[in-house]
Parts: sequence; structure tokens; C-alpha cells
Amino acid sequence: MKKHLSGLVQIAKQKSGFLRLIAGGQIYPRYKLHSQIKLLANSQLFDKQWYLAQYPDVAASGVDPLTHYLLSGALEGRDPHPLFNTAWYIEQCPKGSVSGMNPLVHFITSGSAKGYNPNPLFDTDWYSKQYPDVAISGINPLLHFIAKGADKDYDPGPFFSTKSYRNICPNLSINPLACYLRHGTAWLKKESPATANLGPLRRFNSRQSNNKLKVLFVGHDGSPTGAPVLLLNIVRYLKKSFDIEAAIILLTDGPLQKDFADLAPTYVVDKDYKTDKDYERFRHLVLQLWKEGYDSAICNTAVTGKCTEILYQAGFIVVSAIHEMSSVIHALKVEEECKTIACYAHNIVFPADIVRNDFEKISGSLGGRAIISPQGLLQAPVAMPAAKEQVCDLLKIPRDSMLVLAAGLGDLRKGLDLYLQVARHIGQQDNRFHFIWIGNIAANLDVWFKRDMDIPLLQRYFHHIPFTDNLALYYQAADVFVLPSREDPFPTVVIEALANGLPVVAFDKCGGYIDLLACKQNGELIPYGDIESMAAAIVRIAANKEMHTTTAKIERSDPVIKKFGFKNYACNMLQLLEHTLQAGKSL
Repeated sequence: MKKHLSGLVQIAKQKSGFLRLIAGGQIYPRYKLHSQIKLLANSQLFDKQWYLAQYPDVAASGVDPLTHYLLSGALEGRDPHPLFNTAWYIEQCPKGSVSGMNPLVHFITSGSAKGYNPNPLFDTDWYSKQYPDVAISGINPLLHFIAKGADKDYDPGPFFSTKSYRNICPNLSINPLACYLRHGTAWLKKESPATANLGPLRRFNSRQSNNKLKVLFVGHDGSPTGAPVLLLNIVRYLKKSFDIEAAIILLTDGPLQKDFADLAPTYVVDKDYKTDKDYERFRHLVLQLWKEGYDSAICNTAVTGKCTEILYQAGFIVVSAIHEMSSVIHALKVEEECKTIACYAHNIVFPADIVRNDFEKISGSLGGRAIISPQGLLQAPVAMPAAKEQVCDLLKIPRDSMLVLAAGLGDLRKGLDLYLQVARHIGQQDNRFHFIWIGNIAANLDVWFKRDMDIPLLQRYFHHIPFTDNLALYYQAADVFVLPSREDPFPTVVIEALANGLPVVAFDKCGGYIDLLACKQNGELIPYGDIESMAAAIVRIAANKEMHTTTAKIERSDPVIKKFGFKNYACNMLQLLEHTLQAGKSL
């Protein structure tokens, strides 16, 4: 850097008509440099003293700060003013629109007029429309905020309250937004550990609200699979038990969308939200709900990672629930979303230590914000004495058959292919066993799994049943439950199977359920991918009469029912929101 600055000094002293810009080797006309220096100097949007204080290497070089920013600083991503973020401005402008231009020059000459924003919390168009005197003055909106607006407690955008920030920092001597952007989070952490990681100051008294707690629930889709079903039940339980006011945003739709809508106002972003780099539809919905008094959010799954940042910037208390382990995170390519959650969520809830440890390998340590809270039992078991006979009759198989049950979305992670291999292995040796899989098959794998299922042996002993609301019937009918998943953080089906008294066979070291199966009474853990050992365990457990006595079933079910009541899980989520919210209101 020193060598570069030294060269810059020499260039600045040249008397020829052109200056050569070191970064990129472009030719920079002297007359253009002079005109742009004059433009920035008159704009009041280049803060010389701040620039020199922010970048000591520039001060030490003796280079004129304006010249440095124009010739080199912008290319290096340096900021000319505490309220102008060079890198962010370039990123949020349409691709190529700033190409070949200095970003601050572009903002002053055309960007501001087009509504481009100088930093994440200053909304150029919003500010102009919110305060009529800005348009009347004819002043650049950002300059107006710096020169006049902040002193009048004007807000720079919908997600930041100037007055609220002054209230908690009464001796502020600089622009409130500049203070927050550069020091806000650090200041909050320094003042009180209880308020660490609160977002831009929420305007607690500026919105219409009743006494109800208003909670926004964010899900990645409406598919009838584990995480969306869990979120649906959280909303249902909290509304019924605590009379909260709820709103739901799903990033994409799905069959459960109607079920969500029956509970609360439900908004679907769109099917192509991943292509919307700035999540504009989601931002719009968040702002709309924020104005209605919502200030707390529960985000479900790592896929909603970007949402946590937007909610945080809007002043929401954010609790994220993570249900994915590393293989799925990498397969979905949501590593950045995980890092975003680690940065912006006030608390991150994991079902087990193994899931948290996997997440922290990507995000870094979460400290006290990581909460271990296994999801609860969605349905209490109901005794059905004739369940086995009923299921056998439905499947048109002998009533004395041994029923092996598995449930979930039929894909590679859930191990449907491994389950089919186990079924073939046992079916070749013992015709008493019948294998049931409950759940839809992943669309991209349907044709391949169907080909496997068409094998004559599997046609006799394998039974595929799409998702059903009557899963309890099959729990009561089965002799053994199998979890063939390659990776499964903490599957609800394992809790439900044990609660129904079923012994469980699963692969070891593949999820947070392993502690539950460490007790031999609850089942067996098999070395990962060992089909023969899994088949042997199923046959062994099915034949062990002591595993199927009434006493054995009660010893399996009672501890699970007591420990994994859904009330505990849902209430824990609510308590995390309320605790952090009260900490924020006490500021």
C-alpha cells in the first residue's frame, strides 16, 4: 500500500494533460479529475477529515484525500463519507450502470435522481416522499438528511428511527445514522449484554398496536414435509394457547398453504424468490407487517437465512430454527444463508448438539445465542387395539404379518433406496415381513424408485402409501420402525414411533436421535450404510417378544411423552421472543 501511495503522489504531481490510473492502468484525463474534485468538494458528501481518520495510510502518504478516492480509494472499496457505502452502492445499482464511473460521482450526478440508495438504511425515494420539504428544497435527499433532516428527527428510511436512537444515546454529537452504521451494534453490546444483537432501533411507540403479541412466521415452503408441518403446528399451538396475532410468509407455495391460511394471513413470496437477489417482495411484505405492529419473527430452516437479515434491519426480534445438517446445507448451497443467520438472528434453536456443531463448522461459534430445544411430539399416541388387523386388511396381507414402518419424503437423504435394499434382503429369506413407506416420493426420483419397486419381490412385500393424516394408525399397527436416513437432524417420526411404543432401528452418527436409541430398550443403532446389519436388527427385534410386551412399550413411550411435549418446544420459542423483546423495550 505504501508503494502504491508513493506512486500516486508522483502521478498527482505530473504536469502533463493526462494522469495514469494505477489500478487497471486506465488513462485518466487531468481535466476530468479536476472537474470531479470540484464536484465532490462542493457536494458536501465527501468528508475529508473523516476519510483521513478512517484510512491512516492515506493520511500518512500526504496525498489529497479527494484525489486518492477518485484515483484509487473507490476501486479499493473505501468509503468517502460515513453515510456512503461504496461497495454496497455498486452492488445494489443495476449491473453495469456504474461501470467506468466513480460511485460517488455517479450517485451525485444521476444515481440519487434514479432512487439509488447510498447505504442499506437510507431509502432515497422513501425519504423524498415522506418529507415534502425535501422535494421543495431541490437538495439531494442524502445531503438534506445530513444538513437538516437528522436535526429534525427525520428518519432516513422505514427501518430506522432517528428519534429512538437519540433517546438511547442522548449525548450524541454526530449524525445518528452514521453513528449506528459505524458503531451501533458495538455500542449496544458495550452498554448491556442483554441488548446485544438488537437490530436498528425499533419504534416501539410509533405504530398502531393492541396488547397482543404480534409474531411473523417465515417458512421456506408449504410442502407436507417435516419442517413446514412443524411450523404449522407451532403457529396453531401459539394462537390457541396464547392468543397471539400471527402472520405467515412462505418463500414458495405448496399443499400446506391452505392450512397456513386457515390459521393466519399467509403471503407467498413467489416461486422464483431465489432469483430475486434483493428479496424485494419479501422486503415489501415485512415493511407492510411492520407498519401493522409486528416486531417479532420465527424463521424456520436455514433456507430463510437472507430473511433474518432483512427482518433484523427492520428492527424485528428474530429467532431462527435450524433443521438441517451439513450435507443438506451444502447440497442446497445455503452456506451463506447460515452465515447470515449467525450474524443477524438473536437466537438460533437447534434440536440437538450434533446439529449445532455441524452448523457452527460453517457459521463459527454462536456462543450463548445457540439454544438446544428438540421439537416436540405433534400428536399424543392413541391406543388402537385392532390397528394391525385393520392395516393388514387394507394392504390385503395376512394378519399375522410382521409390519416394518418408515415415513418421510422419499428421497436419497431419507434413504428410501436403502430401505428398499433392506426389504429385498429380508424378503428373500422370510416372507412374513412386509415393509411400508408412508410419504410422497421426490419428483426428480420418482421414475427411478418406481423402477425398483416394480421388482416382483418388492411388489409382494413393499407397500408405498402417500402422505396421510392417519399416520397414527400405522404406528399402532407396526412391529418395528426404521429410520434409513443418511442424515436426519432430529426427525419427528422417531419421537412419534417411540411415543407409540415402537422400537426403532436407525443408522448411527447420522442425527440428533442417537441419544434416544442408546438405550437398548428403545431399539438399535447400526453402522452407517450396513444393510445386512440393519436387516438382522429388524428381524431380531421383531422376534424378541420381550420388546413387544405392554410393559416394554410403556417404558419406551412414557419418557418420550414427558420429555418431548410439544408445549415445551412451542413455549420455548415464544419465551425467546418475549425475553429479547422486553430487553429491547427496557432500553
